[in-house]
Amino acid sequence: MNQLQDDRVLISARIEVPAAALQVIVETARQMTGRNQKGHYQVDTADLVNRLLSRFVIEKDFVGYVSDRGNYK
Repeated sequence: MNQLQDDRVLISARIEVPAAALQVIVETARQMTGRNQKGHYQVDTADLVNRLLSRFVIEKDFVGYVSDRGNYK
């Protein structure tokens, strides 16, 4: 793990997400970036997924979630 800030660490994890969520991310990224001169999309979807999931975890109170022992079942 790498220290990012005083209160955050970077971890690599395998998670399951619905395929539909990934489809939405890819389609939205394509719409936002458009095609380059060769007609290709140049967007790093892996980085985008990372940023979206990280922001979701921060904004949706992951600390509160993991503090609830009921979520460990």
